[in-house]
Amino acid sequence: RQMCIRDSFCIASIGIMQSTSPLVKLLFLGLAIIIAESRYEANIHSMPEIIRGAILGASMAMAIFGIFS
Repeated sequence: RQMCIRDSFCIASIGIMQSTSPLVKLLFLGLAIIIAESRYEANIHSMPEIIRGAILGASMAMAIFGIFS
């Protein structure tokens, strides 16, 4: 199974929230953007789907950290 947009942005958001290094934060964000771009170029997802997936993934990470923090 391939990683979906929601999962990649959820993982990136968690990494960004947990890391103190600006370089690591940038790498997490870059990874999520590369995954989104590859899904768009392969015609697996449209741009609205990518935007919705990114918002949903980031929201899930924030909700998880809001509940368990």
